[in-house]
Amino acid sequence: MFINEASKLSGLTKKAIEYYIQKDLINPEILENSYRNFSNNDLEKLKKIKILRALDLSVEEIKIILNNEEDDYLNRLALRREFKCESENLKNELLQRLANEASYESISEDLRAIEKKLTIQERLLEVFPGLLGRFLTLNFGVFLNECIETKEQQKAYEDIIEFLDNMPKLNLPSELKEYYEESTKFFKNSQIKDMIENKNRAVKEPAAFLKDNENLIEEYLEYKNSEEYKNSEAFKIHEIMKEFMNTSGYNEIFLESMRKLSKSYDEYYKKMLIANEKLLEKYDLE
Repeated sequence: MFINEASKLSGLTKKAIEYYIQKDLINPEILENSYRNFSNNDLEKLKKIKILRALDLSVEEIKIILNNEEDDYLNRLALRREFKCESENLKNELLQRLANEASYESISEDLRAIEKKLTIQERLLEVFPGLLGRFLTLNFGVFLNECIETKEQQKAYEDIIEFLDNMPKLNLPSELKEYYEESTKFFKNSQIKDMIENKNRAVKEPAAFLKDNENLIEEYLEYKNSEEYKNSEAFKIHEIMKEFMNTSGYNEIFLESMRKLSKSYDEYYKKMLIANEKLLEKYDLE
């Protein structure tokens, strides 16, 4: 089909289609008479482009999606959009406070807290792959709402950024990477939030959690100790990630800096250690 028909069927103007060709989002066949011949695949891409542009995605973001360069890209993009919306809402609240004659100094401190939280969230999404990056970002986000009040907190924040900027990349073997991406790409952000909420409930009330979920925990531990699990791709990925966390400085630098940066995370961390001890004690684990 020629550009007139492609324009009619896609709902895009000819000028817009020519722009997307120029940006290498689509590459229709060029005939001997110099006319462009749009295939059905080109038309489907144009329809997708129209929707993605209506969602305010950039040309570069659309190119990544169309080329399937990153399986988890849409999930992470949605999460980034969520973080930015949250940030903008908080900034609107600060603007209203300023209108109600709040001091510029107090507004400035809160504004820095918002910007620092967004910076750490963005870094976590960048350095950790797929589902792990989304989980860590949502997990730590709730502890990043505090203003920095001391030199120790400022130093901790700087250490976190430096660590994430220079953190070695987590590399999975190609076959495990493919399995990991395929098995986690449809995991919704809402499901991750539910996981974190359940984890937080276990940390806050470990005894009650262990009692209410006794059968489920026993089934989980039985599977974790089975040969089926130990021979699975999931086990291999878990071991690689565990080793990475132990050797990259994640535990010694990132977690310890988070404890210094956020009082609420430090309190949560201590409760998590207690909950873990109760689990180990109940099921005689090492």
